[in-house]
Parts: sequence; C-alpha cells; structure tokens
Amino acid sequence: NALLRQDPATAAEGSWLHLWYVSRTLGSSINHSLSTDGGRSWSKPRRLQTSPLANLGSEVQAPPVPLADGGLALPASLKLLGLRGEILHLSPTGRILGKTRLPAHAAWQPAVLALDTQRAVALLRDANAGHVRMSSTDNGTRWQENGAMPMPNLDTPLAALRLRSGRLLLAGNGADGRQSLQLWLSADEGRNWQASRTIESAADGGAEFSDPALLLDRDGRIHLAYAWRRQGIRYAHFSEAWLDEGQR
Repeated sequence: NALLRQDPATAAEGSWLHLWYVSRTLGSSINHSLSTDGGRSWSKPRRLQTSPLANLGSEVQAPPVPLADGGLALPASLKLLGLRGEILHLSPTGRILGKTRLPAHAAWQPAVLALDTQRAVALLRDANAGHVRMSSTDNGTRWQENGAMPMPNLDTPLAALRLRSGRLLLAGNGADGRQSLQLWLSADEGRNWQASRTIESAADGGAEFSDPALLLDRDGRIHLAYAWRRQGIRYAHFSEAWLDEGQR
C-alpha cells in the first residue's frame, strides 16, 4: 500500500500540474489534464474511468493527498444509486490504479487530510442530516466511520487543511446555510472542533457564500478562496495566529 505524505504543497511535483474538473453531459464525470511545463501547455483532457455505468456519476471537489510512492489519493464522490464518498488512487501521471469506498453512508464530497505517514481523516457532508461526518484510516486504505461532528453543513462542499502547528482547519457553511461561511479548528486530529472565525455572514436574499478552497503556503500562511454571491470568487489570506484571535 502507498503510504501518505504530510507535505501537501508537493502535490505538484516540480513543474508538473494536475487539473481535474467535472463535466455534466447526461450526468457528471471527472476529467483530467496534465501540464509538465508549469501550466504553459496542457495535455488533451481525458475522462477518468470511475464508474461501471457509462462512466457517469462521479464528481470531485477537494485537492488530492500526495503519496509516498509519488502517486496521489484524490477524494471524489459517486452519485449513482445513492451518494458515497470514495478515494481514487492515482499514478504520478493521473492514471487510476484503484479506489476505496468510504464507509459513511449517504455522506459525500470528502475532504481528506494526512495526519502522519500512516493515518488520515476524511470529512464528509451528510446528505440527509445536514451535518459533517468523519471517517479515519490507519494505513491510508482501510477506513472506518467515526460518526457525526457538531458542525452543521447544509449545502456546500467542505475545505480542510492541516496547519503548520498540526491542528486541522475546516471551512464550510454555518447553521443558516450558504448565508454564512465559517472556520473551525481542531487540536486533537478532528475529534473535537472549536469555532474560530466567521468569514462572511449576511441575511439578504442574494447572500450566498460557498465552495471554499484552502491552501497552506511554504511560509505557513493560509489562503482561502470561495464563491461570493454567485458574482465571482473572493480571496483572503491570513496567519494561523489570526485564527486563534477569533476562537470562542
């Protein structure tokens, strides 16, 4: 089994860049393009063979986790006869080598974080109960369900990040759905979470803040991008210390 790497910044090896996106023609499917020159040129998009039924029903929202063998573990969802989260095991060039279904039933859109070289956690959006579910693994492949977490999540994918301190950061909607975008912190590998910052909050009819994405740069600074009121993408960056100032 390919073990996990803890340095997500190296998911792009050298000048290699991967792009995954979803096309929706009579269903959803994941497409992949590869650039070996830092994004100046890209390979022809290739549809990933993720489903036995016309290769449809698969989606991807979260970034991959790098593996010790040079491959990638890409979180994905399968919307086919129900909703399930899964992990696609990819070669360094993006070819599918296998996949693992996550055990949480009716939970999808996973965000996966490596805790160390042997363990990882997956945070998923519960499709029925409107909260976050967590699964964990002891070697990167065998997953077990850990149950529901206290944060609500009604209608948007999650974003998660392992910070330089080792704590976990989660971005998602609050109890009022897409009218707010909030951050939570965990100091015990996801077992308990504490509210940190509210990034956006508005009650007007056009308020919609969704689809967050998180990135940690080499200096430990945190970068956040999200969809803002269906008008564009808003970007923010901040330090880990700024997160602590918002905890309550």
